[in-house]
Amino acid sequence: MMFFLGDIYVILFRTEQTESKMVSSSVYDVVKETAQRIYGVEKTDIIKNGFGKPYFARDDIVHFSISHTIGFAAIAFCELREIGIDIETIHKIDSRIVSRFYTDSEKSEIRKADDAMEKECEIWTRKEAYCKCTGAGLTKHMLTWDSSTHIGYRIESRRIGNVIVTVCKRATA
Repeated sequence: MMFFLGDIYVILFRTEQTESKMVSSSVYDVVKETAQRIYGVEKTDIIKNGFGKPYFARDDIVHFSISHTIGFAAIAFCELREIGIDIETIHKIDSRIVSRFYTDSEKSEIRKADDAMEKECEIWTRKEAYCKCTGAGLTKHMLTWDSSTHIGYRIESRRIGNVIVTVCKRATA
C-alpha cells in the first residue's frame, strides 16, 4: 500500500490473470474487502456509470478507481473526491497516438526528458487517470486534454519497477 497526493490510498499487486474481465472481477473483490476494512463501507454492489466508471451503489463518500496492465493491477481509494488511476508497463507509445492526442507542451516534455519512452507512458497514464477521474470515458476530446497544466486537478505519477502509476483527483471536493 502507498499514499499518493496525501490522501489517496493505492494498492498495487501482481496478477497472473490475463483476460481483462477476470482481472476486473478479482480486483472488485479486493475493492469491496478493502473499502469495508479501511473505510467501513458496508457490503454494497459496484455499478458503472454510462461511460464505464465504477462506483459503490450505496456509498457516495468513498471513491475508487482501478487499472491493470500485464502482470499488475492497481486500486486507488479516496474519500469525498472523484479519483482516477492508471498503470502501464513502460513501453514505446505509437507515434500516431502521440501525434493525434499529445499537446505541444506534452511533446515538449518528451523532448526534454532523459527517458523519452518513460515520459510518453507517464503522459498517457496522466490522460487515462484524468479520463477515469472525470468519469467521461476515453474520448478523443478527453484524451487531447493537456496533462501538463491539469488545471482543476492534482496529478502524481511514480515509476515503480517497470510500470508507471498515475493518480488524478479533483483539486476541490
